[in-house]
Amino acid sequence: MARTLRAQDLAQRFPVTLALGVVTAAFFALQHWLADGMDPLVHLRLGALRVERVSEHGEYFRLLMPLFIHAGWVHLLLNGLAFVQLAALVELLWGGRRLLLFYVVCGLGGSLTSAVLNGPEMGYSVGASGAILGLAGVVLGTTWFGTPTVRGWLLELVGRRLLYGVFLTFAIGFGLWLVLPRVDNWAHLGGLITGLLLAAATADPAEEEPRQSLAAASAAGAALVASIGWMALHGDRCLQTAELDLARDQATALSERPGGGLYQQGLLLGMVDWYARAGADEEGLEALRRAVGKIDQVQSLLQLAAGFEVMAEGDDRDEALFVVCERALQLAPDDPDVLNLMAWRLVQSRESLRDPARAEELSRASLDRLGDDDDRRRSAYLDTLGEALFQLGDYRQAEEVQIQSVQLAEEIHADYWPVSSFIDVVSLDEMSERLEKIRRAAARG
Repeated sequence: MARTLRAQDLAQRFPVTLALGVVTAAFFALQHWLADGMDPLVHLRLGALRVERVSEHGEYFRLLMPLFIHAGWVHLLLNGLAFVQLAALVELLWGGRRLLLFYVVCGLGGSLTSAVLNGPEMGYSVGASGAILGLAGVVLGTTWFGTPTVRGWLLELVGRRLLYGVFLTFAIGFGLWLVLPRVDNWAHLGGLITGLLLAAATADPAEEEPRQSLAAASAAGAALVASIGWMALHGDRCLQTAELDLARDQATALSERPGGGLYQQGLLLGMVDWYARAGADEEGLEALRRAVGKIDQVQSLLQLAAGFEVMAEGDDRDEALFVVCERALQLAPDDPDVLNLMAWRLVQSRESLRDPARAEELSRASLDRLGDDDDRRRSAYLDTLGEALFQLGDYRQAEEVQIQSVQLAEEIHADYWPVSSFIDVVSLDEMSERLEKIRRAAARG
């Protein structure tokens, strides 16, 4: 009974905080019901902020809907913890009507700032952090602009912790932006400044014109309801071009931040996948060539090739791997890993891309450059050469080479052998099966 009464008391004292929290949680549940909560297509369908959808298609609901959309559990929990504390404090001091007004206005201020100042590499933006920092700005600003009584009470309650928290938020946001330029620091700044301005305009929370606050809160609530309804009716229009838009976003981000780091590799993998899903393979390969052409570290290219081997599927994977391998070969024409990886692709890709003659040449070159004591890789490289000779129809020599490959593998007693130092895809069973295939072909003459 005590718990029930306490819950009822909290609901009565902080109804707007509770309502906004429930709506946010409901939208997060909706994200997961529609698909993976991290799916960009779901984010865009539900109203993620995408500038050209607002400016060119008039989808103004995207200025407010990001308040209810979050990129995963961590994003939701971090925002939720800050929201509960700040919203409850604002509702306690200013009341529920003005909390609703402040939250909507700060969210709108953050979205407009993001739309104006972010570059195309941002792609789209989600999250309530702009509005939440706006609430922080309201509280923080009141410790500067408020009446002496309110200032003294707030300073005793929050001290400098809130100011430090705001600084820490921006420090973390900027630090993340250096490696992950999807953190919307402009939305954070826009929300904070809007909150500070609201604090200056309402220096004394006790002063309230009931009719004016009711009208303002009603307008804010109507704007949220209208945005949700507009999104429900027309949010799916963006899906007609969303896959191509996302591919181009990542191509733009790569042009802004070239390199071979893990983030860039993730963008490359995602970009090729989105282009393929949009049916724009040629444009995707051209974008990949431009991006890969800016990578000058062979190890990064080998890691990228490993990513395509593991994650990508379909014809676009073969094409993309050729682009990556050719760039690696251009940078390191004498590297045995690179030589064998290219040879492997020339015998393993789809029929139209195979070239066993060139594969044989590259495979022999990789074996010539490999150290005498590296039997593990030698076994895999011989396996590549055996497959190239088999495809050329030289079954006798292919069988000799494949026998060496299998014997080395058996002597080492390992399960997998590397095609390169980053790609372990060849097993002893596969080597043995290849030997049997070659023997059957040789027996048939």
